[in-house]
Amino acid sequence: RQPCAVMGEVDPFEFFKEELQAFRDDCCERRKILGRMTLIAGAMGKDDTAGKLVPFLTECITTEPYDKDDEFLYYVAKGYRELPDHLPPNGWQALVPSLESLGNQDETLIREEAVKTLASMTEHASDKVGAVDVVLPVLQRLAAAEWFSPRCASCLLFPAVYQFASDTVKADLRKLYVGLCNDDAPMVKRSAAKHLAGLTAVMDKKDFFGSIQPTFAKLAGEDTDWQDVIRVEMVKTLVVLAEKLDEKENREMTGERVSKFCADKSWRVRLQVTRSIAEFCKAVGPAIASELMKPIGDLLKDQQQEVRVSTIENFKNALELVSVESLQTHIVPRFQDLAMDTSTNVRSALAKLIGHVAAKVGRNGTLQGQPSLLSTVMELLKDEIADVRLHVVNHTGSICEVLGLEPVQQLLSTLPTLSMDNQWRIRMAVVSQIPILGQQFGTDLFQSKLEGLFLGFLGDSVNAVRVAAVENLEPIVKAFGPQWTTDHFLPRVLEQNTATQ
Repeated sequence: RQPCAVMGEVDPFEFFKEELQAFRDDCCERRKILGRMTLIAGAMGKDDTAGKLVPFLTECITTEPYDKDDEFLYYVAKGYRELPDHLPPNGWQALVPSLESLGNQDETLIREEAVKTLASMTEHASDKVGAVDVVLPVLQRLAAAEWFSPRCASCLLFPAVYQFASDTVKADLRKLYVGLCNDDAPMVKRSAAKHLAGLTAVMDKKDFFGSIQPTFAKLAGEDTDWQDVIRVEMVKTLVVLAEKLDEKENREMTGERVSKFCADKSWRVRLQVTRSIAEFCKAVGPAIASELMKPIGDLLKDQQQEVRVSTIENFKNALELVSVESLQTHIVPRFQDLAMDTSTNVRSALAKLIGHVAAKVGRNGTLQGQPSLLSTVMELLKDEIADVRLHVVNHTGSICEVLGLEPVQQLLSTLPTLSMDNQWRIRMAVVSQIPILGQQFGTDLFQSKLEGLFLGFLGDSVNAVRVAAVENLEPIVKAFGPQWTTDHFLPRVLEQNTATQ
């Protein structure tokens, strides 16, 4: 059937025009209408879309009142991204002039959306070389524009064009990008710094060191207060670059640069390092990741609360890549001070992490750090904030497995207090850990230290705690066997049930 038959007797293009005209003063409705752009294009067919819809939209963005409507222009730029699927082969090229015009707009969101669409079309074009020939002149005009706003927008387009360009064009693009990184306009400089990571990702290591590395070093080393945003972006670029370097290069460049970033006077730069801990460790490999623990460990005593919290929260994903020795030397010793930190968020984050660190270090590995680990856990279990206590209790089983039997006696002495905690979630967490502890240390310890506590939970005042206790009967029975259950445990459970009733 004909494309127009999808909408019956209604011409979809005329319907689209009439809707825009009818709601020309209602920005919300116009936004909804533009959201149906691909639906209209599908009903019209590829030829009519190219011959009618595209010229109409091209005219709209330069005609009042639409050319003054930022929301209209933004959603046109966004809608263009899906439109090539409804155009003939290479029909997307007819959209390029409109997108270039939108890329010259003063409004940042419009510019960025237009350039993102242009980049997407370049990357998904069937003829990549032909796409570069079409988009490259647009990129060059934007990058050389008199006003700073098009130059800002051009930075986002470089990676899409660069990866499909010839070697000669790539050299020209690198030179052009270096110029943007050194632009006199701060906004252009920031935009170039922001998108340097994307360009680095599609660039050969040789070309980076030949053209971009001096600029990267300059941007990463600028220490004026307003340049901290640029240094934040250099942290992101360093992560991408580290993935391309070998071990020797990472030790010389990445390790040194990370140490400097960790000591940066701007807390925003240090915060970005903490957010990239796992990415850095994965990029450089276990050997160098362990060497990075010293500067990263220093961030655990950073003067900014946000930096300390972020370091703790993001460290979990890097644990598998770090050696036990570096953990015990640079990370675990910081835990005691963190457990008494004035920030609730810091203590709560530590309570979530400490069980994972204990499991990583292992029972044999903690002989050196065992006293500090135990004192940290004891301090957190006495914390005045319920969430801190809860997070530690949830990791009690793994912590006790690492500490061994003798230190566990001291730790288990806190369970009676926790079993009477005012917060029912903490009591329920204790219930869930009792079977784990019983399996680790056998029937003698269970009967002497844990059995009475567990049976008490069967009569707890909160239904959720009682249900949790009943559900945890099964792992206890499976752990100690039917004979022990029949002779000892079942009579105690029935006795407790009778006493409760």
